[in-house]
Amino acid sequence: MHETSVRKLAMKWKTESLSFSAIATRLSITRDSAYNLCVYKLKTIKMKTVPKLKMDKVSKLLVKRKISAFHIIREMINARKLIEECDLNVSRNTVQRYLKTTGFAYNRISIWQPDTCNVSDHGFRHIIIGK
Repeated sequence: MHETSVRKLAMKWKTESLSFSAIATRLSITRDSAYNLCVYKLKTIKMKTVPKLKMDKVSKLLVKRKISAFHIIREMINARKLIEECDLNVSRNTVQRYLKTTGFAYNRISIWQPDTCNVSDHGFRHIIIGK
């Protein structure tokens, strides 16, 4: 790969209407290399796009604090309840994904069943603190 100064020099000589073979002999390279120096442009390396985070740091911290508050009073927690309590503008799947990446075990209710547990509550998934 040639330096940018060599490339600029070859392009300057080409604008002065020198042939590719004359440029090649002056730079002591092949004619094809001289052609490539004059014609092809350098490719810029683009950064890969990554998915944008839907939950910012403030809302993540708020969710963690709500989980610890619910844990202290031994209350059931699910993603819908966290969205309502924290006033989040994200989907339930986003909250569940965040809980999964932070290491909270996300299982069906089995450990913290309160005495007054409705049958309809069993359809929700609840957080169990611990790993």
